[in-house]
Amino acid sequence: MKKVLVVLLIASAAVMAFAGQYQWAGTPLIGNKIATEETMADSTLVNAPGLMNPYMCVVTPNHKAWTTGYGSGNNRVIYVWDAVFEVVDTVDRNYTWQDSVYLMGSTRFGQVTGEGNLVYGNWGPEFMTVFDKDDYSVVDQSPWCNTSGGVEAFVYNGEQYYLTATILASDILLWDSEWNVIDTLKGGLGGRNIASTSDGSIIVSPGLGSTYFIEYAGSPDDGYVRDTVFLADLGILAVDVGDVGIGNLMYVSRGPNDYIWLMSRDHKCDGVFVVDPKNDYEVKLSTYTDSSITSVEDFSLGMAVDNQWLIWRNTGVIDSSDYLTSGLYQTPQQLRAPCQVSYYYDGTTATEYLYLGDYYGYTLKLWTREADVAVEDVAVINANGFELNKAYPNPFNPTTTIPYVLSSNGNVTIDVYDVAGKKVQTLVNEYKFAGNYEVTFNAGNLASGNYYVKMSFGDNSDTQKISLLK
Repeated sequence: MKKVLVVLLIASAAVMAFAGQYQWAGTPLIGNKIATEETMADSTLVNAPGLMNPYMCVVTPNHKAWTTGYGSGNNRVIYVWDAVFEVVDTVDRNYTWQDSVYLMGSTRFGQVTGEGNLVYGNWGPEFMTVFDKDDYSVVDQSPWCNTSGGVEAFVYNGEQYYLTATILASDILLWDSEWNVIDTLKGGLGGRNIASTSDGSIIVSPGLGSTYFIEYAGSPDDGYVRDTVFLADLGILAVDVGDVGIGNLMYVSRGPNDYIWLMSRDHKCDGVFVVDPKNDYEVKLSTYTDSSITSVEDFSLGMAVDNQWLIWRNTGVIDSSDYLTSGLYQTPQQLRAPCQVSYYYDGTTATEYLYLGDYYGYTLKLWTREADVAVEDVAVINANGFELNKAYPNPFNPTTTIPYVLSSNGNVTIDVYDVAGKKVQTLVNEYKFAGNYEVTFNAGNLASGNYYVKMSFGDNSDTQKISLLK
């Protein structure tokens, strides 16, 4: 493992915004930097330290952003951007697990485990490999499996689960924490990745360049129900340039607030739509190709396929001599083919961080925004970093809804006790991201009387009384 100092650039391009909220941070963190005639000779700007075709983008709770590329050579190295020290760590392509040496393979995706470590879809050797978030040592590894279509992780009822997807078979395997396969689902045909909510209640699997995605709703205990969700039904399918929407679906990724990022790579209608899977896929943020674009500043977080820079050059959106990187790719502040998004906000800083792995942009990129818009209505959060809000209705019969808010990612438990102090039900016991949540308590099998809801987050807890009247 080695550290590589990164030269930070002051970008001359205008600030780029995503739906008026996310702001371009100024320079790619890892990978090919902006290259003009003046900087082309400086290899530290063009290639620092050489990342190409990144799929994976994962941020662990210690604010380290992990990425690696698809292919061979330097891409078989994990790069870790340490935001605290502004350095890049590297995890060598040869790693040891249980006294055996393994070679890092190509990868598509990774995710954060409930313990805050990185689980990596090590495609090639075909393992799910878990790296410690602090010292990068291997702390766990699955049996042989096909991770060609990506890996996902979630925590349900206090237990760790993993998902892996295969491209050719389109199978999604659900694994428990002991690496036992407990379910096999059929995903989108040829899909390159998968995404799920942080509790695993919804799993999303795209096909390759499809106009739909496969949704599974359920839980590891009760099983999953399959459905097909069409972009047209969501109102975000575009047929031609200028239409509102995207032309197809290539990648999906879980982002802040458990929203799912739907990412297109269509030569006519590129775009990103951020949707809420728990609210009928309501669109929260979006950006897409628009034929009325006249400048780079107007393009925002727009993305492009391999030949899109030619279209932009021919229509005057870019100047090919000024806006190319060393691989003849569009300016770094533009997204060219985002594959995975990850998020960091610890509740104590003024800024929220949004990282993206940009496959054809050859870079790990960063956008930021002020924390007061990072999570909706976070002003109610108390000094403990969470808020247990009043249940409604209260009194109730037989169900009540309990809202709560988190200012940072962490393990959350919400239990219900009777007046004798006996636990009657666990409502939440899992790792969750910062955001607003609600959980429903069904007391249909309990007697009338008073009960107590206790929420624990970190080293702090809060309790409220609720009354069941039958």
